[in-house]
Amino acid sequence: MTGLEDAKQLFETISSILKSPDWNPRYGQALKSDVELTEFISDVNAELARRMNMFHFREYYTVDHVLYRDEDRIPEGALPLGTSRVKGTWLTHIRVAFEHENHLDKAGGFQEIAKLILFNADMKVLMGWADQGETYDEFAREYQQIYKSASSQKTVTPILFIGEYSDTHVDAYLLTPSSILKYDEMAGWLAI
Repeated sequence: MTGLEDAKQLFETISSILKSPDWNPRYGQALKSDVELTEFISDVNAELARRMNMFHFREYYTVDHVLYRDEDRIPEGALPLGTSRVKGTWLTHIRVAFEHENHLDKAGGFQEIAKLILFNADMKVLMGWADQGETYDEFAREYQQIYKSASSQKTVTPILFIGEYSDTHVDAYLLTPSSILKYDEMAGWLAI
């Protein structure tokens, strides 16, 4: 997973989870409480990993959730200098780095975008909600400006940004330093 097509597929998978009859009622309930929403998003990431034939790890260093494959994991006993005595999950590669922010408009989203830009992963996702606004276009433009100013990387990983609403629908964007694509259910991904 590294390109825009992979990011689009990732969104479609997340969207199918959130819209499914088993998950959508839970989503609506979870949106009423920060604590419940955080736990729900963790469950969504575990389901996302399952559907994508990956594994899910919560709170990997400072990232809320990471998805990885078995071959990305350092096997126990293979760590140098006796550190193999330490039990846990140690990764050589991260397929998806996922951040969820309950309050995008209280500077949380800016911090999370900055973290994702610097973090090494094939795909990066920021999902969250804001107290104000009828659209997340302004957030997407501001995050894209941060991305543009910070991107000195030779290969740029798109960031999937998903803005949540209390009625359980979402605005979805694909951000790169040079473009923003927004998802429209009728027309697909369109440049804004």
